[in-house]
Amino acid sequence: MLRAPAAPDQAARDFVDALQSPGRFQFGVLYADNLIGVVDCKLDDEAEGVARIGMILLPPPYNDPEITGLTLRVVERWLMTEYGVRRIEAGALAHEPGEIAFWEGQGYALTGAQYRRDLPGYAPRFLVLAKDV
Repeated sequence: MLRAPAAPDQAARDFVDALQSPGRFQFGVLYADNLIGVVDCKLDDEAEGVARIGMILLPPPYNDPEITGLTLRVVERWLMTEYGVRRIEAGALAHEPGEIAFWEGQGYALTGAQYRRDLPGYAPRFLVLAKDV
């Protein structure tokens, strides 16, 4: 979960890419009829019953762990009921203990796997966490 939103032109390209990617979903998070955030997730192409949460982006004041956790639970339930997902994985920035603690507080555990993501001028390391649902 990166905290800074993409520039509008990048966000528009990302949304079009998501629409063209089978098994990938982007959800708007609404509160009182206002868009307050976005969730991005994807079904695993090779492992049946596995999905990945790519991003939950909620700006202040909505980035409270309780609101983010509720948002996550809604998406988890949808993935389970609509697609039979039994395992959900997510990545947390390795240098952000608060992010890791959030995912662990939601029942996710570190898997030992990690990856880097190449971003302009930045290549953060993500630790993979997973939860069997």
